[in-house]
Amino acid sequence: MGFLLTLHSINRWIIILIALLAVFNLAKDILAKVEASKRSKLFSALYTGFMDLQLILGGAAFMLPDMSDGGRHMHMGFMVLAIIIGHLPAIYKKRKPDLYPKLMLAAIVISLFLVVIGISTLGGQNRWLHLWGIY
Repeated sequence: MGFLLTLHSINRWIIILIALLAVFNLAKDILAKVEASKRSKLFSALYTGFMDLQLILGGAAFMLPDMSDGGRHMHMGFMVLAIIIGHLPAIYKKRKPDLYPKLMLAAIVISLFLVVIGISTLGGQNRWLHLWGIY
């Protein structure tokens, strides 16, 4: 159990780093009024890929006997919704390439907002403080 949750926690920070890089590159493309650059597409794909990995790790941890209580169902619901929203802009990647950077930027921001809400269902504020050594 500890191993899965450790991987889940490490992956969370990787997702945040990739999200910041994606947001920066997408915003740069939007301001330049160009289609998504290769770098923006790469970071967007990495973001959704690592979100998928997070779902797999969290789902595996959720299956453990002592992890299936205490707000975990609501947490999983928010996380699945965040992942779905993160994947939606892929529909427009080839159909409307000029619209893709805006949609992906919005999807990342909205999905990260849902992740924060989802973490709060587990007493997330204490989890975040604990990771920084404050609590």
